[in-house]
Amino acid sequence: MVSFRCAVFSVPLWQIVANPVEPLSFAAIYTLVVIAAALVLISSNRIAPDLVALMVLLALGVSGVVTVEQALAGFSRPAVITIIGLFVITAALERTGVVQWLSERLAQLSGKTEGRMVMVFMGAGALLSLVMNNIAAGAVLLPAAVRVSSQAGVRPSKVLMPLAFGTLLGGMATYYTTANILLSSDLQSRTGQPLSLLDFVPTGGAIDERLWEVRVRPDSPLVGQALGSTRIGERLGVTVMAIWHGREARLAPTPDAVIEANDMLLVLGREERVVQLEDEGAILGRKSNNHFAVADQSVQLAEVIIGPRSPAVGQTLKDLRFRDKFRLTTVAIWRGTRSYRTDVGVMPLQAGDALLMVGTPDRVRALAREPGYILPRESLDTPVDRRKGGLAALVTLLVISISALGWVSTPEAMLIGMVALVLAGCIRMEEAYRAVEWRVIFLIAGMLPIGAALISTGLADRISDAFITMLAPMGALALIAGLYLFTVLVTQVIGGQVAALIVGPIALTAAVNANVNPAAVAVAVAIACSASFLTPIAHPVNLLMVTPGGYRFGDFVRVGFGLTLVCFVTLLLVMPLFWQL
Repeated sequence: MVSFRCAVFSVPLWQIVANPVEPLSFAAIYTLVVIAAALVLISSNRIAPDLVALMVLLALGVSGVVTVEQALAGFSRPAVITIIGLFVITAALERTGVVQWLSERLAQLSGKTEGRMVMVFMGAGALLSLVMNNIAAGAVLLPAAVRVSSQAGVRPSKVLMPLAFGTLLGGMATYYTTANILLSSDLQSRTGQPLSLLDFVPTGGAIDERLWEVRVRPDSPLVGQALGSTRIGERLGVTVMAIWHGREARLAPTPDAVIEANDMLLVLGREERVVQLEDEGAILGRKSNNHFAVADQSVQLAEVIIGPRSPAVGQTLKDLRFRDKFRLTTVAIWRGTRSYRTDVGVMPLQAGDALLMVGTPDRVRALAREPGYILPRESLDTPVDRRKGGLAALVTLLVISISALGWVSTPEAMLIGMVALVLAGCIRMEEAYRAVEWRVIFLIAGMLPIGAALISTGLADRISDAFITMLAPMGALALIAGLYLFTVLVTQVIGGQVAALIVGPIALTAAVNANVNPAAVAVAVAIACSASFLTPIAHPVNLLMVTPGGYRFGDFVRVGFGLTLVCFVTLLLVMPLFWQL
């Protein structure tokens, strides 16, 4: 067997995890198989992560690897109560117009220059994510960022990735991030002392871009040709979404539609591809108005992004009876780098999908108010109820304050906030129930038994011993650095929530066995779970920005690597300063 060695390592890594003198028990092997299967299913996106989590819970509970109490304990863990409360408080701030008002005020500060926009929206994302869910912060600021950047002639792609990274950075510096809450819960179960808000502050401290109006000049070789015979899509990789001939609009034109002189084509594609139409006698211009007339009725082209936790995820437009309910017609779906124009009604929707829809402005505005659908071009104009908005903001500040000061535990503070907001009329109980992202709750509760299984089977000790043997001789900071980098790599593949559930027990076991401050390790691993900069799948807020920003997978690696390195170096500098390592 090949063994991995380094100059400072005296024992091969494989011998630590699978010591031939102390072979793995059946329960340990079974647990490893369950974890591996779960990670494969989650990363492949073939089965919903929350369903995978329930399968994990059943696999570990029915087999007896964990007790029934341990298998079901996740649903009553303080961390889960805290997350539920955070969902409700965030929803109350949104429903009273506070968040929308704040995002619009921040957008007004962005000015007209690219540098200022990047700074403002990145800072705004960090600010909002200090007190609310990262995904909610990104979703609220996304439409404002797209509108402001387009009005200033700046590509949304220049602003949206910094916005996403800003929300992730803000999540590093607050307790109110899912991974941070979970690590705090793990720490409390080990030491009896959870993390607090103050533990994180010092350390953590393009569809529209792709829509083009293309006017066909009278001398263009395209004149008189059927759309299919031009082979525009095959040659250039663009899609003709509509053709305007005079006052007539032909949506989703068929291949036999004939292009005539002075026709206006609505083309979907990347800029470097669309500009090639100039060589074929076309005049390019960015879409200046997304309204046009069909049968004397005002009709609007709308861009709709499916949110990461939208109820539409996994369902088809046909299942949702979308056309009957909203009276909007879906022309195409943009997913990743491809557009789909056929069978769009039976395609299961995925988070981050961008839908190009046609309908009257009032129906578009109605859709914008529905949870889970993000319309980058539409301003909700949510009116701020000064009384209820003020109460919601005040309750939120009080909840954060009493939690930070330690007057009550964070789960209790969240429950106090929920009850106060309902009694104040800021949110109804029915709305509170709908505000909770139950997929996330079941994902966390279902995966939590993994921690108990890792500990009871001895796997946490074995894996932590590997880290200790390799890194502890170089000091506590080296151990923390190794655990941090390991967590960052795992997070890029399975996301920070799942990474916290799997790496957390191992990291805290390593801290206890190596006599390193467990709280410092918990903070470092929690921050690593927020360092989701290298892949779009590392965090839902990244996925949210992919389509409107026109990003590719490599864009996150190229831009995110530098930020990942900065976060790592910063961690190494501040850990000794604040944690006396």
